[in-house]
Amino acid sequence: MTELTVGDVRDLEAVDIFLFSNGDHSTPPRKYHLNTDAFLMWDDTLKSLGRSHFGVDDTVIDIYTISGHKIDDPSQLIHQAAYVAVKPPAPFIQTGYENYLIRATRSWEKRLLKISNSMDSSTKGPRYHYI
Repeated sequence: MTELTVGDVRDLEAVDIFLFSNGDHSTPPRKYHLNTDAFLMWDDTLKSLGRSHFGVDDTVIDIYTISGHKIDDPSQLIHQAAYVAVKPPAPFIQTGYENYLIRATRSWEKRLLKISNSMDSSTKGPRYHYI
């Protein structure tokens, strides 16, 4: 399965990204939906993301991959990928963001398995509890 970047897909209407706060790997990343207008006005998009992610007073951010590579333009974004929001001039802080994603994925898989098992057992008919 290949990763879809904005630059690779001409018909792509939007990209969903997940943003961690710089240095904070224990809090879930926030999901953002960026449409094609956001790609065309990248500087404005970074300001809007900064205000949304950190609050009204913080208006500018840089976006980095979870491994520390700066995203210079939206063509580098990968749909459904996680990134780190950094307030300049602060440096990118590597704190193990990928470990959070691994734990979250395992948790999600366990939840889906539990739901699947409960649906399987509910289709087998009523359960009787004998006292």
